[in-house]
Amino acid sequence: MVQSGGNHLLTRGDIMDLRRVHVTDPVKWGTNVGTDFWIISGANGALTASGNNLLTDGGWTATSLAAAAGSGADFMSKDDPGTPAELTTNAGADLIQSPAIFGDYAHAHAAAAIMGQKSLPRFLVADIYARWSVVSADEVTTNLGFVEDGGSIVVAADALATIYSKGTGLTWNMQANATVVTGVVDNSTSPTWFRIALDKANNQAFYYVDGVYNGVTTITADEFPASFGAGIGTTNRVQLNQAHIFYAWSLPYDPAGF
Repeated sequence: MVQSGGNHLLTRGDIMDLRRVHVTDPVKWGTNVGTDFWIISGANGALTASGNNLLTDGGWTATSLAAAAGSGADFMSKDDPGTPAELTTNAGADLIQSPAIFGDYAHAHAAAAIMGQKSLPRFLVADIYARWSVVSADEVTTNLGFVEDGGSIVVAADALATIYSKGTGLTWNMQANATVVTGVVDNSTSPTWFRIALDKANNQAFYYVDGVYNGVTTITADEFPASFGAGIGTTNRVQLNQAHIFYAWSLPYDPAGF
């Protein structure tokens, strides 16, 4: 531990957290190195409307997107979050997808150098707050998660590690390269925390829904760097509030826990 003044001590974990570099403007995901990458919906058309820094200026693919304001929430309430601000997808083939930057050696090495680590990260994690406004179809082309290099979030065979809806009253399922894994957590149209954790040590992607383990898939070889995305196939609708994608040497808290 390191003395930081008064009676407060900084742990090694505190120091490591202070080293992390957050890229908070998604337009810069493809040009700025970092350990953490954020996108959050805005209510004023930021990222999607002309006159702003457009996602597409930063190499994103974005079709027919709008930014909807949040409404109806209680003050700082997890139990009554209302309808969060959203980047809305509302028609077949609508999607939002980042540049393909995540998970190859160069990107992971940059994160390790920033953190002063002598080893590459073990995990690539996506923590996502989103909701499906429609879950009625068993639709492997309406996805949320990681996409293989050069692929599309609305093509099942391009899914690297994604979540989709099995259908009304059924489960959140996972897929990788069109191979489906049935989940254990029932789906809903409520705002939900999704976590996808790609684990280098086991060559597997682990999935969590509101903090509950939901299944595992195998990571496909030769498909990096990956992009992150959310997109509609035909029927279902996924609405993105925020995503935090980051490299880690151990799994931190799940944001669904508070």
